[in-house]
Amino acid sequence: MFLGIEVLIVHLADALGLRAVHLNHVLRELREDGLATFQKGQVPIYDFDRLADLAEFDRAYLDQERPLLR
Repeated sequence: MFLGIEVLIVHLADALGLRAVHLNHVLRELREDGLATFQKGQVPIYDFDRLADLAEFDRAYLDQERPLLR
């Protein structure tokens, strides 16, 4: 999966309500765990299932008829 939105880390941090230094720390942990990276303003997600489990993401949350993300 690839989040193809070009964005600066400071803008992403602001949108998430985080300080850039904290977001950098989180992104480093995601990279070290092989889940995602931040490169050239984009966020490739390498293992969506593990990332969803880590975030306790309920795939049915956004779409009550059927799961939005499979």
